[in-house]
Amino acid sequence: MRPLLAAGLAALDLSKPDMQERAVDLFIETALYREFGTEMLKRESMQDLLAQVREAMMCTPAGRNAVLEMLQAVRQSSKQ
Repeated sequence: MRPLLAAGLAALDLSKPDMQERAVDLFIETALYREFGTEMLKRESMQDLLAQVREAMMCTPAGRNAVLEMLQAVRQSSKQ
């Protein structure tokens, strides 16, 4: 999962809020793809699920910082 996520994160500027949201969506999508395959990603309800999970992960400053630090670490590890 990590190489797939790192590849997607490489193109995102994590200092921009809209890119941060896209990075979290990418993390969630990658996890769902790994566990359930492409069928889960094709469901109509997927966008609602992504928004709900993203909101839960980023609704507090501590949660937001933890998620962004984790994504930054994944991104950095792929460069090494």
